[in-house]
Amino acid sequence: GGNFKHGFHDFELRTALDSSVRYDLGEHRGRIRAFMFSSITNPPARFQLPLWDRLQEKYAGKDVDLFTIYGKELHPKDKPNFKDYPAPKSEYEKRRYARDLAAMTKLPVLVDGLDDAVLDAYGRVPNGVYVLDKDDNLVFRGTWADSRKIEHIIDTLLKWYADGKPK
Repeated sequence: GGNFKHGFHDFELRTALDSSVRYDLGEHRGRIRAFMFSSITNPPARFQLPLWDRLQEKYAGKDVDLFTIYGKELHPKDKPNFKDYPAPKSEYEKRRYARDLAAMTKLPVLVDGLDDAVLDAYGRVPNGVYVLDKDDNLVFRGTWADSRKIEHIIDTLLKWYADGKPK
């Protein structure tokens, strides 16, 4: 992700299951936000989905938003498992793939545009993970999503806020 410019990159994306529902990152200031990029043909991201589902349950009712962004297919038509997923050629096709991904998780699945603008803004890391604090500060960026790291970071942030944000 060499093209990443450090900091907060606002976006508004629609959800995979209901395109009338949108999520605007900036409108959720005051909440910890953690997200990863994923796709059908990204095995490491698919592996993380059930682990992030557990985090979703753990942080239910807390000031934490967890979600995944359906980005770019990494291995379109690769391997027998992915033969039905060539690189999407339309927004409609990309949304259909995102709905298939959404069926694998309890996380909200947001859909990046066909131009992958959000993926580009965050550095084109295929299974990248990002954590923003309640004040829109990017506090973690990783090249591979790992639920254990995300859990540690979120727990640390929640404690820090509960303690009054000590220096």
